[in-house]
Amino acid sequence: MLRSFFSLCLVGLVSFLMSCESEDSENVNQDRIYALYELFYDVNRDVTFARTTFFFGNPTGTKLELSEGASVSFNGQELSFDRTLAYYVREFSGLVQSGIFEYNDLDDNTFTNFVSIATADFPDGQSTTVDKSQSYEIVWDGTALAEGESVTVSIVPNAVSESKLFIQDNNGATSIILTPNRLEEIESSTGELVMDRFSSSDPTQATSAGGEVLGHYRAGNLEVTIQ
Repeated sequence: MLRSFFSLCLVGLVSFLMSCESEDSENVNQDRIYALYELFYDVNRDVTFARTTFFFGNPTGTKLELSEGASVSFNGQELSFDRTLAYYVREFSGLVQSGIFEYNDLDDNTFTNFVSIATADFPDGQSTTVDKSQSYEIVWDGTALAEGESVTVSIVPNAVSESKLFIQDNNGATSIILTPNRLEEIESSTGELVMDRFSSSDPTQATSAGGEVLGHYRAGNLEVTIQ
């Protein structure tokens, strides 16, 4: 199941490639507000981000800024609106592995949703040499994938434009393989491996427009030599 990965890409595209102008939520039917709740921990920064993005109708719709009287919080702490990216966010030092988002709309409805993060790290002793002529397997430190989960690995060489993304989303999987047919398209250089684990589910409480609850974990980047 790749919904979590594609949802993240969609939000990224909307954020960085298109206008991030938003509409006030008081101007739309409250029951047509789609909410994307994300809890994201980045090992490289040792920071957890609680983020919520509101859209009109579906995740391709207009982004919404909550009007006065509506609010969204995580573990009881209100999120702030980022006008540049048009979402709500709060940062926490260290790993916050789970918590509850609470959204209150203008019709006096309250929606609460639990989110948790599943981890996946590069194991000790992982080879830091990527031979482009051979498969390169990563058996991550962490549990096997469950329904709605996926692991992605990006190999990012010095020539960033040659970066490749690999996806594993099979239930029960414990590893991901970088295949030579795509590795061979990269020039020999140094680079990094970036591994992310996503856990996606439907919200327990939502409007008729629905939404998504996303746990996102980024392992510490691994420096590699590509040869």
